[in-house]
Amino acid sequence: MHVPLTDEIMDRLRAEASRRGVEPAACARQPIEERLSLPDATRSTETIFERLDQWNQEDDTDDPAEIARRQQDFEQFKEAINASHSSDRKIYP
Repeated sequence: MHVPLTDEIMDRLRAEASRRGVEPAACARQPIEERLSLPDATRSTETIFERLDQWNQEDDTDDPAEIARRQQDFEQFKEAINASHSSDRKIYP
């Protein structure tokens, strides 16, 4: 089987393979083998948790101003959800 890759992907693959100290083919084959060796439910769950971990790492901050802004955004979100909800029960107490 031949999987065509763009030049950009090939460059990134070569760089990652070099970083790991393996051949590009081995670097490309590893995630495929790992993904195909897992049961479907496990693979799906791991993918979800990997993505959530990635997002958490990307968004991680210790800047007090950013933390305060995010908290204010969340409070506004809760108020908007509660205001637009069709029953008297609050979604976010």
